[in-house]
Amino acid sequence: PQRTQASWLSTPTPSSPTNHQTPLPCQRVGENPGVLTPALLLLAVVAMAAPAGLDDAFLRALRAGYEAQDPGTAAARLQALVDSANALKADVAVVGRRGAGVTTLIRALVGERPGLDDPQAFFRPAPEPPGQPAGYPHPSYPHLALWDLPGFQEPEKPGDYTKRLGDLGRYGCLVLVVAEGSPADPHLQLLKAFQQKRKP
Repeated sequence: PQRTQASWLSTPTPSSPTNHQTPLPCQRVGENPGVLTPALLLLAVVAMAAPAGLDDAFLRALRAGYEAQDPGTAAARLQALVDSANALKADVAVVGRRGAGVTTLIRALVGERPGLDDPQAFFRPAPEPPGQPAGYPHPSYPHLALWDLPGFQEPEKPGDYTKRLGDLGRYGCLVLVVAEGSPADPHLQLLKAFQQKRKP
């Protein structure tokens, strides 16, 4: 069955009555409740991966308990949840058509700025895409790894492309980058393969 989205993971609006007194569940005490922190983003990825015991109902119950308890106890419980989420192993596969900017996106997410730190990078040819999946560990969350999967190239057959990617079960979820138009058929088959493995 399809998992419902945890609607409360979104940033509260200024008109929210609890905006001034209830920080987001994934933030440390004192942080701006209007900022989507990396910890909250990681918790959202973990929730999408649907691990046992961490579903939408659990998260809603946790928030209800948070609003009912005294701030000190609630903050400690929520911080323990954040710490446990940060310690989880999460492998996120990112794929897209060649030239869609998959590698650029991943490098930006892990804090690399090749175009800003080296202005000459704009005048160099684009690097060749990886022939095999390349992993990028997150600098702040070492248990979170983003994987740059090679894109589909003609005249390769879609089935051969999926086999070339190897064991898809190693990834917790798949992110498809679409620069323009619609996804290519091989990428749609890849999404179906992930769906068959009950992965988001």
